[in-house]
Amino acid sequence: MSDSSQGPGWWMDTDGKWYPPRPDGEAPLPPTEPVDDLIITPMSDPDVPPVEPLPPAGEPTMVIPAMPVTPPAGTPPIAGPTAATVVPVTDPPPPAPWYKENWWVIAVVAVLLAALIVGIILWTGDDDGDEEVSGVDSTLATSLPSSTVPESTAPASTAPATTVPETTEAATTTVAPTTEPATTTVAPTTVAPTTVAPTTVAPTTAAPTTTVAPPPPTIINGVGDDTRQISIPGGGLGVANITNDGQTNFEVLALDENENLIEDVVVTIGPYEGSVVLPEGTNFLEITAEGAWTVEVMAPAAAPAFDGEEAAGSGDMVLRYAGSGGTASITHDGEELFMVRTYLENGTTETLVDEDGPVDLQVEMLGPALVQVTADGDWTISVN
Repeated sequence: MSDSSQGPGWWMDTDGKWYPPRPDGEAPLPPTEPVDDLIITPMSDPDVPPVEPLPPAGEPTMVIPAMPVTPPAGTPPIAGPTAATVVPVTDPPPPAPWYKENWWVIAVVAVLLAALIVGIILWTGDDDGDEEVSGVDSTLATSLPSSTVPESTAPASTAPATTVPETTEAATTTVAPTTEPATTTVAPTTVAPTTVAPTTVAPTTAAPTTTVAPPPPTIINGVGDDTRQISIPGGGLGVANITNDGQTNFEVLALDENENLIEDVVVTIGPYEGSVVLPEGTNFLEITAEGAWTVEVMAPAAAPAFDGEEAAGSGDMVLRYAGSGGTASITHDGEELFMVRTYLENGTTETLVDEDGPVDLQVEMLGPALVQVTADGDWTISVN
């Protein structure tokens, strides 16, 4: 082997080296061309299939260069050029797809997705049932006939309650993960307007106060002395309006049923006109007079009313005081006896004033009561 030819018969191999002539005198083999694809077949086992061809250009390969072999002396050279042995380098096999190794994860996700879709379907099914019930209620409320209620105190009629049967849920269905739930369109619910009938309240009319008329009076009259039996209307105390036109003594005495004296009610001289209280139990009146006289016997309710405002008069008078009492201001301008006496409803008699001549004073007075004023001049009474 030499880098240049040494003489006739030398030949150059593919490695660019020159080799001596072969001993057998055969001509050297022509230079071998580079082999792109080599198929290496093991010599030990002819049944083994050939190795796959070399990968395309650009992929990494491992090339084992052929080493020139110098045969020992006396050994004939190997026929043909020495070929290089090329062993292709291949990438390790790719790993198995992830879904093949983790198939159980896919199964769990599919089951959960199916359960979620089934739950959504059931939930929308319940909403559809509720909307159907609301629709039934709305239809019933709308279909009820409307009526105009007259304005009165009659109770408003109430529509009968309607019972809607419960909806039965559909059986559970397993849906494939790729199936989308159907879209449900819910119709709007129309609520029937409620009309409230106006209530008319009848005005409250207070019962009129009924005033009971006092019993009719009893009237007696005569001339001169006389004793007359009387009856006080309603019993109890009485009020007598008395007149006399004589010029001499004039007396009126109250007697009981046995004609015994109860009280002198009038003692004066000359003409007389006034009113006095007849004590309870009076059955007879004894009259001493010169001229003509008249007596009108009445119940206490027939006496003039006195509400506490200033009352004024002259001579004898009976007033019906309906107040509860207070401070009485009393005046009198006469010269003779002036007396003010009250007859209370409990039967008590009180003398407020018993004086001769003019009077101007204040005194406590109780009520309600009949007030008897005895005077020969003008007087006033007011209660605060």
